[in-house]
Amino acid sequence: MMGDCMKRKMKSILFGFSMLAVLTMNACTPASDPGNVFEMETTATQAHSLSETNREKMTDDSYAYGNMQINAPAGNFMDYQGKIVFLKLKEREPGSHTGSYRMYELDEKTGEVTPFNPDPTNPSAIPSCFAVEEYQGELYALNTDWKIMKWKDGEFVTISDGTVYNFWHGDGRLFAVSRDSSLVEINEKDGKSKILIGEYTDYHNLVIDGWIYGYSWKGLSRVSLSKENPEKEIILPDAGRTFIDGWNVYFYDQDSKFCRCNPDGSDKKKITEDFVRAVNFDDEYLYFTKWKNEMKDQTDLSDGNDLWRMSKSDPGNTERIATIPDASICNIYVVPGYDRLIVEATVKTEYNENEVYVSELFLVPKSGSGETVKLELPD
Repeated sequence: MMGDCMKRKMKSILFGFSMLAVLTMNACTPASDPGNVFEMETTATQAHSLSETNREKMTDDSYAYGNMQINAPAGNFMDYQGKIVFLKLKEREPGSHTGSYRMYELDEKTGEVTPFNPDPTNPSAIPSCFAVEEYQGELYALNTDWKIMKWKDGEFVTISDGTVYNFWHGDGRLFAVSRDSSLVEINEKDGKSKILIGEYTDYHNLVIDGWIYGYSWKGLSRVSLSKENPEKEIILPDAGRTFIDGWNVYFYDQDSKFCRCNPDGSDKKKITEDFVRAVNFDDEYLYFTKWKNEMKDQTDLSDGNDLWRMSKSDPGNTERIATIPDASICNIYVVPGYDRLIVEATVKTEYNENEVYVSELFLVPKSGSGETVKLELPD
């Protein structure tokens, strides 16, 4: 029989491949990316088929549920003490797509971006990070040593003993996927972890209504937190990329059609026939981009530069709210309570007399009325 050490190594290798696949799928880089292009079909449907009682799901109004389901490790663009904290890759040179992630803060009123560091005399207080999360007024991050950190008294302090691939909060508890691919709960006071499930490689995890929802190449899963010995169940086998807003699950089926269903996987419906890539949501709308063709080359900046919204209560009702000329939109971020979207797009520029493609950030009014503003990041 395979020894425990070898099992752990095999789990880590398999999970590493799945994480690499997610990073490749979500990266805002100029490459052909058919895994994020999906054909969709229109079907008349009513929004929120769940009862009013079951709609009381997300108790933390400031938690960025949509953003926690983008990229890997998940988490970016969080509202922390009246400013939006986020990570952005600082490239060694434009177009290289290599470098280190830096933490910034965005002033919601002025649109000014500054480095996140309330104490400029202590630059080491902000280590390089992979992910950032805000929960119940506290700021957390995952550093490049794969340790969970918490912002406290002007610096990030490590709060986990072991190393993890990703982490998230819910129901007042801290959860993570450990480096040996187990689902664990971490005690923030002493950093000790308790194994909930020994074999778990899901990402884009969230806690909704007493369940942990996660996604892997097998599809969307959930784990009941009310059981003494929880087990993972697959509720949407072989589903493509998924988004959960607490009332519905939005997902791509095996035919690359955009659909939605109840949180238990029931009552599946197709909701649009457009090719769609970037997706996010708030209480009222889905925000997304359309592509003219299913197979999309992001260096074709004439496509994928329109931003649309779809009413959740009337999926057939879509409207274009913005256009970013000569750009290919690849990620949309929604900050609860903020009237603008943060949009990440690929644009073309010149560097050393060569044409290169870089990632830029834009502020876009949700209403479709107002100016789209490119964010300027400090060196």
